[in-house]
Amino acid sequence: TAERIARTARVVHESLKRDFQIASPRLAMAALNPHAGEGGALGLQELEILIPTAARLRAEGVDISDPRPADTLFHEEARRTYDAAICMYHDQALIPAKALGFYDSVNATLGLPFIRTSPDHGTAFDIVGKGAASTGALENAIRLAAQLAAETDLPAVQCLEALQGRLLAGNALRHPATGRPVFAFRLHQFISKAATVYAPLLPPTERLEH
Repeated sequence: TAERIARTARVVHESLKRDFQIASPRLAMAALNPHAGEGGALGLQELEILIPTAARLRAEGVDISDPRPADTLFHEEARRTYDAAICMYHDQALIPAKALGFYDSVNATLGLPFIRTSPDHGTAFDIVGKGAASTGALENAIRLAAQLAAETDLPAVQCLEALQGRLLAGNALRHPATGRPVFAFRLHQFISKAATVYAPLLPPTERLEH
């Protein structure tokens, strides 16, 4: 919807200024339809939703383009014209990101009261225990988290308390049908996801079956 697009653009705009120290962020809006709709010939969403939303954001002081064709938005020359792209759906953003750096790209969730980064690729259960996994994206995620933490200039204790508060709040919230926590967490589940647990961090004699 127009409001979701506008909200996303505002979050990215503020995060680029606050977390990435970009004084005047430039945003590029990706079109939903091929060739940005060709003036309505290939879809009306650009005319009816995206262009008016971009105009409203510019009136608020957000530097964002009108919708640009996604197939020409991610080559090297185009990327020099903006600091972040606002994409309309998952694959529109993730295909170019992973094509440019599958083994080292990082996911950073913006707009949260704490820093959250992760490798951009999946969990790769098919190579667990084979010694074949690349650690590049994980290392980059840790580096980015450290960089963002330094940029916030907030005490580490305050950051830790914010993260703990969110985790505990999610754990305390119960599903109305099952009565179980909506967000049950354990450290090893962040490492190996919440399915089969391969290696808890406890000593072998203290591990529990899950």
